[in-house]
Amino acid sequence: MSVPSAWVRYFAGLIRPGGTVLDLACGNGRHVHWLADRGCAVTGVDRDAEALADEGVLLYETFALGQQEIGRPSRPEFLLAPGELPASFADLRVVAFEDGFERPPAAAALRFVQRLAVVRLPSAAGCRVRPLKSTAFL
Repeated sequence: MSVPSAWVRYFAGLIRPGGTVLDLACGNGRHVHWLADRGCAVTGVDRDAEALADEGVLLYETFALGQQEIGRPSRPEFLLAPGELPASFADLRVVAFEDGFERPPAAAALRFVQRLAVVRLPSAAGCRVRPLKSTAFL
């Protein structure tokens, strides 16, 4: 099984012990299995916006524009424009955001990515999450 991304490993500490995690577009499940092994109740490949109920955490990592120049995915509807990810979750508290080119360890491919860590605090009940165009690959 693949190693979870450094982004998810770094911000996983935001998830309370035994917390519930929703992994959208979970692929081969590398984050689902890693988080489940750490005591989280994890659901993969689910579009349920209610997964961000009060005190929820969203860790999001996806491809960004520029990726089409170096590899897959290359279809524009799967690539986020600059700033699109945080704008889609503007009603939630952004803890961290990255947008750019990544040179991972030698074994991995180069890629353009956007990453986001957001939380929903109890006072943010009723917040709406805006749909992302990148959910088309779910």
